[in-house]
Amino acid sequence: MQRVGVESSGLRSLCRVLERGGLLSASEAAEAGRVVSARSALAEQVAAATGAHLHIKVGDVGVLARGEFGEWEIEADRPGFVAWHAPGGVGVSFSSVAVTEDDLGEASPGRGGSRTRPFLDHVGLDLPETVMGRAAFAGAPAVGAARGWRHVAQGGDGARVHCCYATVAAKHWLFPPGGVPIELSLGEVVDVGGEIGGDLRPRRPA
Repeated sequence: MQRVGVESSGLRSLCRVLERGGLLSASEAAEAGRVVSARSALAEQVAAATGAHLHIKVGDVGVLARGEFGEWEIEADRPGFVAWHAPGGVGVSFSSVAVTEDDLGEASPGRGGSRTRPFLDHVGLDLPETVMGRAAFAGAPAVGAARGWRHVAQGGDGARVHCCYATVAAKHWLFPPGGVPIELSLGEVVDVGGEIGGDLRPRRPA
């Protein structure tokens, strides 16, 4: 479903609901707000985005108190993964199965260790395949490099990225030092049904 722009009021409302439910800390909400802001380092990308989302790791998606989410619309519902979109061009997804390389590390001694759940895994911006969207997507790695952020690309040149429940044309992942990863996805989000995709969120580069 194509969203239309990102509203700061929508993100604040989303974060308040998640904070009340104990699914997002105040510091995580503040960090998400700094990323999805007209004053963000990624202001050009935020302005071009058709939507934004928070991805939260939980112990079990089956025990989420879904009634607390009011009239949010379910975007995807899979074993171990569920996503909603809310008013204001924002959404939230929860996962308890492996959708990142860090998740694999938690199950392997010596490869990263576990984190107490729930926690904010990443903040995402959805960019359309328009002139403005493509320019914002292409410019994102340079924005990060100028600030010392690490970067990993996925997909592109016809190779779509299949993650969680859908595919997109390509992704850039930015890793601010000490901050939450930032996902920039390009193109229409196409729900492919079936199993969770195998293109995991990359681990933070050393």
